[in-house]
Formats: sequence, C-alpha cells, structure tokens
Amino acid sequence: MSSNSLLIDLGGTSTRLALSSDLDKLSIIETSTKPQELIEAIKTIVQGWDFKEIKVAAAGHWNQDQILVQSHNLANYIGYPIWQELSKELNSRFELHDDMFYSAIGEAVIGQKNQYQNLLYLNLGTGIGASFYDGSQVMSRNYSPCLRLDLKPHPKGIFYSKSITADNQSSIAALQDDLIYLALIISPEIICIGGGKAKQHWTSIVEPAIKASIEYLNQNLCYKIKIEQAKLEYPAMQGMSI
Repeated sequence: MSSNSLLIDLGGTSTRLALSSDLDKLSIIETSTKPQELIEAIKTIVQGWDFKEIKVAAAGHWNQDQILVQSHNLANYIGYPIWQELSKELNSRFELHDDMFYSAIGEAVIGQKNQYQNLLYLNLGTGIGASFYDGSQVMSRNYSPCLRLDLKPHPKGIFYSKSITADNQSSIAALQDDLIYLALIISPEIICIGGGKAKQHWTSIVEPAIKASIEYLNQNLCYKIKIEQAKLEYPAMQGMSI
C-alpha cells in the first residue's frame, strides 16, 4: 500500500501539487475563481498518481467543519465544501491546516535546519500571512490563520496587496511597521520572509524595510534579532512532507 500523500498548497493566486515522496516534481496551476473548476483541474493532474491521503495547506480562515468562512482572495470558496468533495472524488481522506501553519514548520525544520527555537515566518504574496514556531509546535488555533495580519489595517497601494501599482515608500513604511510589531509582540529569534511579492520586490522594498527595522529593534531590544529572506520557495509543501 502506498505511503505517499498528495500535497496541495492552495493560495490566492496559484495552487501547488506534489507527492510527498517527490517534491521536485511540482505542478503549479492558477487558482480558479470557482472551486468546482479547481477540483476538476486537480483531478486531471493527479490522474495516475499513487497516494493514500491528501494533505492541504490552504489560505484563509477555515472553521471546525473545514469550510472556508473568511478570505479576501477566495471569496467564491466561502461556504463551499471543496475538500470534502475532492476527498470523495479521489477516494482519499484529507487533513487540512492553514498554509502558514505548514510554512513555519517547513522553513524552521528544513529551511533553517532546526537551528532556532523561536522562528516567525512572514509571507508576502497575494496577501499577508504569518506564523510562529517555537521549536516543537506552531502557534495555531484549529484551522484558522496563525496570526491574523490579513485583518490588520494597511495603507492602500502597498506591494503585498492586490494593488496594480505599489508606492515604494508607503510599502517600506508599512512593512517596517509590521516587522517591528511582530518582533515586539512575538519575540522570535529570527523572522524569515517569503512569498512571491517579497521575492519580486526584495531589493527595492523588503531590504530597506529590514534595515530600518533592525536599526530600531537593536536600539530598543535587549537581544539581537535576525530578519532575513526565507530559505525555501515553497515552505508549506516542505512542511506537509515532514
């Protein structure tokens, strides 16, 4: 019997698929605005794949029944039993966690090789998300996002939003504010920043925000904190494979 798991990382822009035994063979598809279309796309891709269960890392706020109840980027998925339907179609049980839950584990254990007891993962993509890993577990509450930064007020036109154009100075200031806020409240040893938008704007926005944040924190904290680019491009996939 196969010991493989089908890994699904559902994001607001794209969805990633792979088998836990072969993460190098990663399939990336656009996240359809309709959950029924995503189910059909997944079924087509995994046809012939050998797995016994489905592990899902999904953005948004999912309730105890594994139904999406809040999301800025997946409005059409709210209230729809997508994982229950997919589980039935593929005849496999599923396990669901917030995408930030798995991302923190993947980055801490595989990306940073377990060298930090307290790691905070910050994802800057279609939206913003964050999670904290204390060396043994993730700060989480059932299926809900670990840290609700998606609900924190942010100015319009910053780069980790759906804005067509981003103002660099506003983006640097907003990110600096988030980094300092997280560092003071959570007190991690290291903040690892990942996500497509972070990678795209690393030199122009993220690095200046990190520099300004470190300068402030070093003046006000009694210990040194690291803030750097995440080692893994798809940490949620790695986290699910552990």
